[in-house]
Amino acid sequence: MAEVEGRMDAKQFVEISEKNLLPSIEEFGIFEKEVIFQQDKNPKHNSKLAWKSFDYHGIKIMDWSAKSLDHKSTEYLLDHLKY
Repeated sequence: MAEVEGRMDAKQFVEISEKNLLPSIEEFGIFEKEVIFQQDKNPKHNSKLAWKSFDYHGIKIMDWSAKSLDHKSTEYLLDHLKY
């Protein structure tokens, strides 16, 4: 959980991810290259800055539509893991 001041932008999203997400991944003993991060098409998530940060840390991204009619994310994930 992270406090956001004002409206979050791409820079703040990346700072929060690097400050909170990455240490949590390490704390659980997971290698960053094993992580698949699920996010929607929000502009701050899809910014070049965010993609560069995830790429730098070897984290893969799974796109997920914010307006998807199918909200069964587990099924979506399992389908991707099978192939």
